[in-house]
Amino acid sequence: MYGRGILLFFMSVLILIGCSNSAQPEQQNEPVSSTPEAEEQKTNEEVAGEDTTTEETDQSSESEESTTDSQTESSDPVDEGNIADPIQLNNEKVKDASFMTRLAKGEVRGLDVTLEDKIKEVEALYGKPDEVSEIEGGYKLDYVDCTCGFGVDREYKESKDLPISSFHLPIRLTLEEVKQAAGEPTAEGVNEMNGSYHVFYDLGTYQVYFEQSDGEASGLFESLTVFIKQNV
Repeated sequence: MYGRGILLFFMSVLILIGCSNSAQPEQQNEPVSSTPEAEEQKTNEEVAGEDTTTEETDQSSESEESTTDSQTESSDPVDEGNIADPIQLNNEKVKDASFMTRLAKGEVRGLDVTLEDKIKEVEALYGKPDEVSEIEGGYKLDYVDCTCGFGVDREYKESKDLPISSFHLPIRLTLEEVKQAAGEPTAEGVNEMNGSYHVFYDLGTYQVYFEQSDGEASGLFESLTVFIKQNV
């Protein structure tokens, strides 16, 4: 009888606990709602972040463009207009890859006349010569503006229709530089008539002479002369 009473007591307690738990409302995690102020602050921060990223991208692009421009400028060919020394400018003409090809046509880069053009065409371009000196077979007309000279016949003063017979360019080049520009010569050696050292090229219609006045192949060659072959 006593045992049955205890059993009934425990069953009553369990029923009461069950009822109590079922009576309590279930708690749910409700989402936190954002206020308009919070949303606006978040939007402003996102926009600011995007602006910063855009500025960094623009700065990076400008830096890359500047670097590219600098590299392009450095790879550009030499601007002859910036060469102060006129003889150095003649050196660059000789070193030009088209030098010998032009000479075979009676042309020199930078000169607006060719061999066998008339004297009057030279004077139309360059005016009267700054200096006139005698050379074998005629005269050399020197012009400061082009740092060049033109060989002409002795009768040039009487007839401006006479042709140019030679080009003369002052230079400063080593024998190695001459050969790098013009290739292996037809002949070279000391000229027995004046003791100078000559490097000679036969181009068919024209002949080319590089001259070192001291007769030393190791010295600097000071002049370049291009003749019409029949006048040599």
